[in-house]
Amino acid sequence: MNIYIYQIVIFLVSISVSFANEQSKFSYWETLDQATKDAIDQEVRYQQEENINPITIATRFKQRSDEAPSVVSLITADEIKRMGAKNLEEVLRQVTGFDVYPTPNDPYPQIGIRGFSNNSNEIVKLLINGHPISNTYATGLGIYEGFPVGLIQKIEIIRGPGASLYGNSAMIGVINIITKDETQKPYISTSFGSFDTYRLTTQYATKKDDLGVYVFGDYFTSNGDSNLIESDFAAKFFGPNGTSAPGYTHEGFDYTNVFGKLTYHDIYLMGFYSYTLTELPLSITKTLTSENTRRRLPNAFLELGFNADISSHVQFDTKIYADYFSYNYIVEYLSSETTALLNQFMNAGYALDEPAHGNMSLKHYKLGSETNLNYHLNESIDGTAGFQYEYHNQYDTRFLSNCNGTGRFMFFRNSNFLLPYQHIDYQDTTDEMNFNRNDSRSIFAIYIQGQLNVITLFSLKHIGKTLSLTMGIRHDSYNDVGNTTNPRFGLVYAPNDRLFFKALYGQAFRAPNFRELYNRNNPVRLGNPDLDPETIETKEGVIGIHITDQFTITVDYFHSRMNNMISFISSAESSMSTLHKNTGTQKARGMETEIRLTLDDHTYGYMNATYQEVRHTSHETIYDHLGTPFTQPDYYPGNIPYVIANIGMNIPVLNHIDANIWVNYLSERKRSDRLRFTKTLDDTDGTVEKIDSRNPIDARTYVNLSLTFGNFSFAKQLSMQVTAYNVFNVDDRIPDPEASIINDVPRWGRMVLASICYDF
Repeated sequence: MNIYIYQIVIFLVSISVSFANEQSKFSYWETLDQATKDAIDQEVRYQQEENINPITIATRFKQRSDEAPSVVSLITADEIKRMGAKNLEEVLRQVTGFDVYPTPNDPYPQIGIRGFSNNSNEIVKLLINGHPISNTYATGLGIYEGFPVGLIQKIEIIRGPGASLYGNSAMIGVINIITKDETQKPYISTSFGSFDTYRLTTQYATKKDDLGVYVFGDYFTSNGDSNLIESDFAAKFFGPNGTSAPGYTHEGFDYTNVFGKLTYHDIYLMGFYSYTLTELPLSITKTLTSENTRRRLPNAFLELGFNADISSHVQFDTKIYADYFSYNYIVEYLSSETTALLNQFMNAGYALDEPAHGNMSLKHYKLGSETNLNYHLNESIDGTAGFQYEYHNQYDTRFLSNCNGTGRFMFFRNSNFLLPYQHIDYQDTTDEMNFNRNDSRSIFAIYIQGQLNVITLFSLKHIGKTLSLTMGIRHDSYNDVGNTTNPRFGLVYAPNDRLFFKALYGQAFRAPNFRELYNRNNPVRLGNPDLDPETIETKEGVIGIHITDQFTITVDYFHSRMNNMISFISSAESSMSTLHKNTGTQKARGMETEIRLTLDDHTYGYMNATYQEVRHTSHETIYDHLGTPFTQPDYYPGNIPYVIANIGMNIPVLNHIDANIWVNYLSERKRSDRLRFTKTLDDTDGTVEKIDSRNPIDARTYVNLSLTFGNFSFAKQLSMQVTAYNVFNVDDRIPDPEASIINDVPRWGRMVLASICYDF
């Protein structure tokens, strides 16, 4: 333990030494003439833009993060490797303002940013080398689950709206994963650990003259950590005899990923293939059942592009692409204990030991193209302009079942009516009870954005180093949900090399997906073809200071208002059904701060913290059991931490060992303040009370520790790593907002993973 304390002391002392050195540099700077200062400024800018990980996500051309007109984060391959991250969830949870966790009945990680989220990640835009990942079944992140972290060269992230450049879903954030390429070394790596976890990863890369080849493969499997569910949805409604709880979850997975990229001169061909098989911990009804398997087989894309400088001032990029998405979900709605109880008391028609099963499947393809021009007229004017077209088609939707799972009477095959949940032979019921339909969508978009540096344009260096104004706008036209136009504005001011300020404003949108538009025969959520897109408006302010070249502190304030939020509600006119409707307005505001210190490639650290307040302000109308209306007051949506904090540090412990520690803290998560009417024998009208009266989820501190061994004199190409996840085995719970699972869903406990890698 003493050696770790010693390293931390050295780490902190280094900060002070670096700061003192910078103070002496300030004094020396004052003795230089203006021409020398200008030459040094130009060289520093070149080094920063070319060698210190410039970002492109904010403007589509290279910039330093402190000059970008967005609140941005950057994660590098070295950081990902040294922290021992095994999936994207762990990588993104270290980002300021991010709260990443699965949903209760699905291990698919849900991304919350600054207090906003939705179940399918449909308000976050994911790009792979600029390629947009989306589909119309759920316009979320698609291949996000199971994405191989070993493929990542770096991740560029916008916190806030990005629709002016990236269109649909870029509401609360944009994530651009930049993959490794032909400049990498070939290697093979294998990992094994707790819960029968195993991983095999390999990459091959070569470049000869103008031809570059890169191929990557990854297979990742685990039986998962089974956790005890004490009470589930079935227990809540049917009692202890109508449920298989208490019992244990099933959370195994198999992920197979292959990526390839071929480059020749200015032309590239890029492809990705992903096969995902996941056991879900609970069924979609949030009951503990034994057979819930979701397959995405396959999820793939192919992109052909051309990038070239057509003049010294203009870069031309164009691409065409095709995506394919296949979804197959085998679900056991109700266990045999539940169906036996239904058979006994409701004459539902089940065999006593036969669970209620369903199998939903669909396919989707997307065809698209995008052309973009980046222009650099001089040191004062930069910009980008382009257009994009996409065609989406959802087809071959099928539903097989052994019961009427709609919850309402259904006319089946022109023969008779089936009671809700009544048993039928397992057969194709697509026409009678499919929750989806075949459909298509086309999108055309055009965008333009310009950046003007006022100081260089008007020779105003006496007022500071940089004063840039960014203005952009994008117009998207949908054939099914109409048109939307989204602007953005940014003002960035740097009075010197040490200070910078940003004032930002942006709008963004999300088009409703096909489930929200066209769902039918679903007892919980019916589609509504009259839905409008969700919209968001965000204002941000940033203050940053480079205390030294290696030590930076930033503080930002954000205020967002999301309108036309799509949710499912019941009304007095349709009390037997719940419809997707544009009902919600939600506001979030808060502050974020980040401290980052980088002494060298092996010695660095960071701290970040987010404070956020979220209120639902739509004031929707609810009704008592006699149809009397009641206006919902503002309420806290629930299960959103007020404080998120991270501390990370990488320190060389010995000549051949790096130690990396990452601490993730979530404050107490209170339940929703939303109200409802409840009905009792003594109060037939109903009484207004909170929907969820459970105690909050306790605060928790999650610690990962990773040791990396390498640079051995006898085997320079060999490296090893041991990572412990959730070192202290803290109790971490996935919130269940509907309170179907009384104690929420426990997450995986302590896990250890060891890996060995050999570079060729």
